[in-house]
Amino acid sequence: HWDIAKKYNWIDFELGNKITGSGFPVYIGKGAKLQRALIQYFLDVNTEAGYTEYLPPFMVNEASAYGTG
Repeated sequence: HWDIAKKYNWIDFELGNKITGSGFPVYIGKGAKLQRALIQYFLDVNTEAGYTEYLPPFMVNEASAYGTG
């Protein structure tokens, strides 16, 4: 599947590495749409099973960042 994703320009590993300094990819076009669809499917299945969805803040204070490592 990685070969297909690169062939159709759905994922850019080099750009992700440039932006983050590690192995996180950048999803492009249909790759981004597929990623969102998979996340939505996961959320739908699990909230139907009784789990509660949370969206915590992306920014934290210094004490929280230190406490989580």
